[in-house]
Amino acid sequence: MDETFGQVLARMRAASGLSVRSLGAAAKVDPGFISKISNHNATVSQSVAQALDVALRAGGELMLAWQAEDARRRMAEVTSDAMRRRTLMAGTTGLILGGLLPGRAEAGHRLGLADVTQIQRHIDRLIAMDYQFGGEGLWQAAVGYAREAYWWLDNGIFTDEVEAALLRVTSRVQMCAGWLSFDSGQHDVSRNSFNEALGLAQQADDAEAETHALANLAYLSNYLGSPKQARRWADAAGRAAAPTGEHARLPVLPLLRVAMSSALTADKSAFEKAMTSARRHLNRDVDQPVAEWRAFVTWHELDGVEGTCAMELGETERAIRLLHQAIEAHPDGFARNRATYKVRLARANLDAENVEEAVSAADSALDDVSSNVTSWRLGAELGTVAQRMAAYHDMPAVERFLTRYKALV
Repeated sequence: MDETFGQVLARMRAASGLSVRSLGAAAKVDPGFISKISNHNATVSQSVAQALDVALRAGGELMLAWQAEDARRRMAEVTSDAMRRRTLMAGTTGLILGGLLPGRAEAGHRLGLADVTQIQRHIDRLIAMDYQFGGEGLWQAAVGYAREAYWWLDNGIFTDEVEAALLRVTSRVQMCAGWLSFDSGQHDVSRNSFNEALGLAQQADDAEAETHALANLAYLSNYLGSPKQARRWADAAGRAAAPTGEHARLPVLPLLRVAMSSALTADKSAFEKAMTSARRHLNRDVDQPVAEWRAFVTWHELDGVEGTCAMELGETERAIRLLHQAIEAHPDGFARNRATYKVRLARANLDAENVEEAVSAADSALDDVSSNVTSWRLGAELGTVAQRMAAYHDMPAVERFLTRYKALV
């Protein structure tokens, strides 16, 4: 079991040789409160954790422990039946999600392969809703599902075959929880879920799920500004995908993460090589049926990723062309992804000082936002574009966009 924040604090304080009183003086934290933290009798704020990390010269280790504990706390808050069954989205969706399986309160329930298939259906449904609406209204349900799937692993009765299948599907539940949490801005929860998914995939000897988890950790690192770390995750995902040989589409995901990390580090050669390889793999697999989680790996998704990378490399004309292609090809079932590429098209047009075209793309993204797309990631990128557009506020089209943006967002 992972150490609690209090345990890490007590261990590091003992190693430093500092008394509770000396640590309190250095961190400007009451010594009595430090004792309560070490004895697990107090909840710690981020500012206090940071002060203690600095005072102990922990180099961020104590903050990592705080982030992990904070993520576990928030995950635990969404496991009640009431939260899992809450109405997740208003308006046209109006979806209420129940538990993964009946009989949750009774330990010793016998599970079969049909029950595992039912769990997978729940996850496929959440993933499909994420493609269309974004994860902000869904992540709590996915986290609740993950906790429930763990409960079945610990308390259900099943054959070895069913246990192996349940391990695999629980990894996918955690993957779903990680992605939806990321799209909702819950990055600590997301990282924790992806790491849990990775561990479960390795226990189940499931190379496909392992590849997916590693590629998602790479995506998270790229997005949070750590492209070198992302490259390490992506390379590990590529190694995990290599022995499977079952789906040519599987290696595409690590290659897309390599392409983005390369663009973010201005390595154009590595970016071009990764994109060429990704398109070659997809071309071999394009007519094959795919699992729900890989449904987004399409030619228009590759256009969108390549366009985003080109924008990061300063190749504005190429970015605009590819992002246009991605937007035009994305169907309504992938409205969140399409809206994200519209925002990036607006950004690319601003880079090219095509302000009118930027307003048109951003306005179109707002149309999607007003149609039940709820994504922290999309909102954050749209906010950045709106800030840049404010420099052109004297243009009537920009003024109309900014007014509408403030009203909707």
